[in-house]
Amino acid sequence: MKLIVLLFFTLSLFAQTQGEYPFIQPVSVEISPVSTPEISLQTQDNTVAEPKINIKTDSDSDGILDSADICPDTPKEFIVDASGCPVQATLQINFNSNSSKVSDKYSNSLKDFSEFLLNNTEYQVLIYGFSDTLENDKESKVLSQKRANAIKEKLMHYGVSSTKLTAIGRGEESPIADNESEEGRAQNRRIEIEIIP
Repeated sequence: MKLIVLLFFTLSLFAQTQGEYPFIQPVSVEISPVSTPEISLQTQDNTVAEPKINIKTDSDSDGILDSADICPDTPKEFIVDASGCPVQATLQINFNSNSSKVSDKYSNSLKDFSEFLLNNTEYQVLIYGFSDTLENDKESKVLSQKRANAIKEKLMHYGVSSTKLTAIGRGEESPIADNESEEGRAQNRRIEIEIIP
């Protein structure tokens, strides 16, 4: 619309000036297209530069991005705070009935946990052993203590100082599952870890 008005104004102005100033002639003007400079990804040594991509990563999979994680390489068994530092460990270690033998299938978890403790020597660790209700009360305390001791020995085997570790047998108290089923009792025959900074 502005172009039409401008064209109309120009033509009427030309018509008026033609009578007064016959020597003025219209001039055609050619508008050249605007050139856009090319953006080159080549560096001075003629190699192509890779565009930088900001990827948000969580290397230790603890739910805290590396950019905010002040406790890197925390094993996955830990519950962490907003800074990525552990507040509680959840080692999923269970035992057969009436046994304190630690299965070989838990070796990797114990090794990872040990490496963390060796790299973060400020932590003290409380190891709680538990039993199910089928083991009688006196025996369950003893057995749960043996289970806690077995985990302590495994951690010491990987180089953790015994002064950092305290083993406590809790017997059948604080069950996490129903002791009426075998599945529930298997879950209750467990280890829990508390981290003290």
